[in-house]
Amino acid sequence: PVAAVVIGALIWFVNIPGMNASTGLILAMTPAAEGPGGNIRLFTDLAAQESFASQEIREQLISFAAMVVRSSQTTDQEKQQAAALAVSEMQKQVARYPLDARERLQLAYAYRVIGNGTEALKEIREAARLSPGKQEILIQEGALAWDLGQVEEAHKAFTKAYALSPQFESLAVYAAVGNIAIGNTEAADAILLDVYGSVVVDNDILAVAYYRTHNWPRLITLWKLRADKPGAPVDVWFSLAAAYYAAGEKSSALKTINKAISIYPEAASAAASAIAQIEGRAVGQ
Repeated sequence: PVAAVVIGALIWFVNIPGMNASTGLILAMTPAAEGPGGNIRLFTDLAAQESFASQEIREQLISFAAMVVRSSQTTDQEKQQAAALAVSEMQKQVARYPLDARERLQLAYAYRVIGNGTEALKEIREAARLSPGKQEILIQEGALAWDLGQVEEAHKAFTKAYALSPQFESLAVYAAVGNIAIGNTEAADAILLDVYGSVVVDNDILAVAYYRTHNWPRLITLWKLRADKPGAPVDVWFSLAAAYYAAGEKSSALKTINKAISIYPEAASAAASAIAQIEGRAVGQ
């Protein structure tokens, strides 16, 4: 009988609260009839109830807050409430498990939802300290550091990630990007040549790096590489035109757009807007 009572108590304390929390989480993630405010109240109630599902609740709360913040259909008050709740709850989770790198990364995500990149970077760096062999964390650190204008720190993080696993080509790109960020194109080219056999590599991350550093010749070369491929979609042609325009080569930009129209006549309307912008006039003039 005593054993039965103990087992019954364990079933209650482990299963029942967990099942209740899971049910509540489903309801909180389901669009409420009264709008996001209803979901925020449900998440607030769930967060106040400690259970074995607290981690999942808090992580789902961050995802929910991100959706609320990005939505054009939510009010500023709803955005602030959802974001503040997500940050507050994830701070509690980290306080409870301070040596868990995953929780640090989740808190970093919460900080990014509210636009606090500085605090997010602190948490990512702490996660990297707790899990020193995780290249993914170093990549996050480097990317956010660059977003914050800390190019030297971005270079260090990307270089360290590549040094941990030089056999991965994707990490070589980040190492090259780190050098591009600090203006060392020669070092970046050396990495690309060693890994790819060419400095012309079709890669979105490199495209972003060339754009950020205003390396228009390289950006144009990359988009030309894509446009020259059979069946290149219209957005590739427009991106090539945009690269020419950014470089101040208006005539090449116009030629590229006209080429796009000849291949995709259905894009004429969008092309007209682009042409008007390049020529510095209003659409229809």
